[in-house]
Amino acid sequence: MAEVFAEPAWGITLGLQEAPWTPVVTAERVVVLDGTQVRALDAEGQEAWSEGWEAFTADERNPGSPYPLLRQVAPEVVAVVDGGRSDGEGLDADTQEVRVTLLDITSGTVIEEVSVEGGERFLPKIGESGLGFLVRTDAGEREAVAVTASGEVEALPATDDLVGVVTVGDHAFTLSGGTEEAPERFAGESYDSEDLAPGPEFEIGAMEASNAEDLLLVRFAVPYGEGVLQVLDVETGEVLSNPECDPPTPTQFVTSPGREWGVLDSMRIDANGEVECVGGGEGERRVILHAITDSGRAFGVAHQGANETRFVDLPPSGEPVVSDLAEGARLPIGVMDGDIAIHWDPEDAILTANQIKE
Repeated sequence: MAEVFAEPAWGITLGLQEAPWTPVVTAERVVVLDGTQVRALDAEGQEAWSEGWEAFTADERNPGSPYPLLRQVAPEVVAVVDGGRSDGEGLDADTQEVRVTLLDITSGTVIEEVSVEGGERFLPKIGESGLGFLVRTDAGEREAVAVTASGEVEALPATDDLVGVVTVGDHAFTLSGGTEEAPERFAGESYDSEDLAPGPEFEIGAMEASNAEDLLLVRFAVPYGEGVLQVLDVETGEVLSNPECDPPTPTQFVTSPGREWGVLDSMRIDANGEVECVGGGEGERRVILHAITDSGRAFGVAHQGANETRFVDLPPSGEPVVSDLAEGARLPIGVMDGDIAIHWDPEDAILTANQIKE
């Protein structure tokens, strides 16, 4: 990796959080959580802005809580999400509540502060991507709530078998059937999985990932059979490509600074939704891509077995360059303008910036 990345140009150590989280990297900002502050750093590592949020205390958060978390919900919007017990006034009972603070990534301006209320027992459960919430009432009913990137709180139609809610920008989708870990259907305002299924035998339609803007990756499957992937235009549901890659684990693309490229597990995705599958074929190592530049150059790792991992430098065209990966080395989590790779060590909360070599 020393042949690819220069020595760190700058670095910063942040306050540790109880729940795991990942910095948000864009062309001009790295947005981080630091104690009860949201901070944004520019490409030189200087603080561009800092903003607090109405945080719950550790005692108010539930054991094993995923909060607070930081999530990019639109190209220029980041959300800080916190959840816990909200004290009732007077004789009112305490309730479970999720608070969402939406911030402009460039300026740090607070776009909106909203809350999603649960009952006395159940904390609203955030979806795998965006700002969708499954709300369980104390009476045992299930409700679907979405918070848009502009701060609107919307109640969505909910079926009896509702298991989750996700959003992509200002588009909201309910998930139903199956389990919360493996939903079997999705439905948005303009289309649903039944509308888009390649054939009647594809009874399972699952939302896999998005770029938090205009591209959506979905998977259709025959029960107990093989599945197919499709990249959709999130607004219309138009099929843009049919990648033949393995289903991904992450739920959000990592995009290039100008957002013309994205990576998702073994996939390199262009702005038109066309996908290149990297590695994973017969006799090939499985590849996981972590970050990508505006030229389409991507970086990741190739796995073979539990203990053998190699570094992958994938050029815009041609064969990848594969080399040894030093023990303890951290892959970039994103790239800023000027080909500055951002590296993150979650165990020690250390952020570093390294220039990418030609």
